[in-house]
Amino acid sequence: MDEHREERGQPAVASIPANLNLVLEGGGLRGIALVGSVAALTEALARKYKDTRIAYLAGTSAGAIVAALLGAGYTPSEILDILGSPEFARLADPVELTGVPVVGRYMGMAWGAVTQLGMLKGDALLALMREKLDAKRVRTFGDLIMPGCERERDPTHRYKVHLVASDITRGRMLVLPGDINAEQYGVEPDELDVALAVRMSTSFPFVFRPVQLVGRNKVTSYIVDGGLLSNFPVRLFDTGAPAPEQALTIGIRILRARYHSIGRPFIAARAVWALASTAQEAHDIGDTSKLVDRLKWARVIELNAEAAPIFKVGGNPLGVTPVEKELLYNAGYDVTKRVLDAGFLERGTAAHAASVSGSQEARRSTGDG
Repeated sequence: MDEHREERGQPAVASIPANLNLVLEGGGLRGIALVGSVAALTEALARKYKDTRIAYLAGTSAGAIVAALLGAGYTPSEILDILGSPEFARLADPVELTGVPVVGRYMGMAWGAVTQLGMLKGDALLALMREKLDAKRVRTFGDLIMPGCERERDPTHRYKVHLVASDITRGRMLVLPGDINAEQYGVEPDELDVALAVRMSTSFPFVFRPVQLVGRNKVTSYIVDGGLLSNFPVRLFDTGAPAPEQALTIGIRILRARYHSIGRPFIAARAVWALASTAQEAHDIGDTSKLVDRLKWARVIELNAEAAPIFKVGGNPLGVTPVEKELLYNAGYDVTKRVLDAGFLERGTAAHAASVSGSQEARRSTGDG
C-alpha cells in the first residue's frame, strides 16, 4: 500500500516504532497541561497505535512529578486528581513566625528565602510524593528498573524514569538516578528515594529550599530545580534507551510568556526568579536549536498555557482553582489530540529515521562505524 501512495505522489506512512520515549518540560502549575497531553497520547496509543508503548520517561520540575507518577503506574486521570486537589494546594509549607500576627507567614517566607535559600520547606511535597509512590509500591529507583534490564549498566537504559536536577555546589546538571553516587552524594542510584529525587527536581531557587546531600567525601551538595540548567532535555534519549533506530523520543513542551515583570514590593525575589528563568530558557533554546537541521522539531508537541495562573510572591504557589485546572488540562489534551490526528508520530518517525540514517552514514564515511 505504501508503494502505491508513493507512485501517486503521496508520502509513505512511516511505521511507528514499538517504543516511545517521553520527555516532559517543567512549568509549575502549568504542568497540569502535561497531564492532558499525556492523556491524549495514551488514548491514541490504545486506539490507533496498539503496537506502540511508552517505554522511558524523563522530566524536569513539574514534568518530574508527572513522569514519576506515570512511571509508578498512575493513569493521567489519577495524576490530574492529585495535582488539582486541595491536598496538593496545601503543600506550600513556609516557616511561620508565630509570634508576629497577620504577617508572620509572609515574614517567615522572606526569612526562609534569605537564610535557607527557599521560602518553602518542601517537606509536605516530599511526604505527599512518598505517600503516592508507596501506594504503587515504588520507593527507590530500584523499583523502577525496566523489566529485562536488571543487569544493564547504562543508567539511561536501566531505569524507566529519569529526573533532571541541578547541583549548584558543583555547577552541573544531574540526570537522576544515573548521575548519583555514594562518594559525592551518599547514595547509590538503585537506593535513591524517588520522592526525594522529585523534590530535588522541583526545588525552584528561592521558592523551595535546596535538598542537601552529604557524600562519603564529607562534602555537602545543594541540589535544586533541574530547570535551572535544562528545563527541557529532549535529547536525553538520543543515545541509549533503547537504541535510536528502535524508538522515537517525543517531547511535550509548555509555551508561556518569556517576558518577566520585575516590580515592587518583592523586587529582589522576582529579579532572582527572572534571572534563573532567563538563563534556563537561553540554555534550552540553544540546545533545541541544534535539532532543527536534524529533526526540525518534528518530535516536539508545544502546549499553549498562557491562560494559566503564575506564581505570585505572597500567594499560594501550589493553589489552582477548578476552572484553571480544567483550562490547563484541556489546553494539553486538545492540542495533542489535534496534532496526533494530523500524523505527528508518523512525521516524527520519518524525520528521526532520516536523522539516524544520516548519522550512521557519517560514521561510516569517517571510519567510525
